[in-house]
Amino acid sequence: MSKYDIFSAVAIQPEIKSVETKADIQKNLKRTLELIDVAPQVSLTAKSNYSEPNWAPVKLISFPEFFLQGHEGNWPYQHYLDNVLIELLKYR
Repeated sequence: MSKYDIFSAVAIQPEIKSVETKADIQKNLKRTLELIDVAPQVSLTAKSNYSEPNWAPVKLISFPEFFLQGHEGNWPYQHYLDNVLIELLKYR
């Protein structure tokens, strides 16, 4: 038994696509969720057999800044509020 719990961390670097509408951000969100689903299967430690000592579950996944919406600095704040931003709580 280890003194500390061991787990894997995965860094995902998706292709970032700038969005203009909520529909665009939905496409990016769908792709992000697909990448999260496959992360345990493609990360290095998760490829090992579950019974082997070097297997560790993925408990941390990181993404870069602006990975859902991209960055378009020319729009006014109100454009983001009205046309781009989504509530993530709806997707639990």
